[in-house]
Amino acid sequence: MLTAKGGSIATIPSFVFATLAFYKVRARDAVSVLGLFYVGVTIKLMLTMVLFTYVLSTTDLAYPGALFVGYIGALMAHWAAPLFFK
Repeated sequence: MLTAKGGSIATIPSFVFATLAFYKVRARDAVSVLGLFYVGVTIKLMLTMVLFTYVLSTTDLAYPGALFVGYIGALMAHWAAPLFFK
């Protein structure tokens, strides 16, 4: 269960970032696209901190390593996907 929570902590902020960063698909000026990326990254980092704080404060952590294994595994899946799907 902790592994799934860790994976969710990595996946939910990434989804929010992608939604915000690519909101204006047909944006023509680079300044607005760059601004959306900065807003998306800021919200992603803040949401990650909030989710970690929430899970760590509300969950009985018998095996805290499982939480971090799930988090790191979900992050590594984003980087490893191009190796498997060409």
